[in-house]
Amino acid sequence: MINTKEIESPMSLSNQFGDNFNIIVNNMFNFFNNYGNNIGKQKVLSYFDEQNITLQEINNLLLNDQNNSNSIYLLGKFNHLGIGISVNNKKAFELYQKAAKLGNAFGINNLGNCYENGIGTDIDKKKAFELYQKAVELGNAFGINNLGCCYENGIGSRIRKCIWNK
Repeated sequence: MINTKEIESPMSLSNQFGDNFNIIVNNMFNFFNNYGNNIGKQKVLSYFDEQNITLQEINNLLLNDQNNSNSIYLLGKFNHLGIGISVNNKKAFELYQKAAKLGNAFGINNLGNCYENGIGTDIDKKKAFELYQKAVELGNAFGINNLGCCYENGIGSRIRKCIWNK
């Protein structure tokens, strides 16, 4: 006997989830937006358990939704944090780059983080600073925080002391 669940095509998975797929993507996106990497990862995994979604199913759906910048960003997160797959920083960098090219503020911010910390690429503090600026222009709260840290610590910019640091 063959388990047909194991050989289902990504298209039939997409049909199985239907409109709920967009809800699933938005929920995952919000977990990372609201809680950051570590807690966001735990929230995502708990959510999958509650919804009876396997990591393979969601990975396949994200892989087949590469026109949606949020799906691309999330796939980058999965590679970066090792959610359902092995950590692959090079692939995470490439996916954040792809999401950033589509104007995704979270992709832009995470791409800046990759450049700042050498995640999947060489360290380039100036490029990180520029990407954080772009994320800020798009209203990304994490970008605002990261840009502030750049100014405070002279990352890609001159150090600018905050009033409370005098």
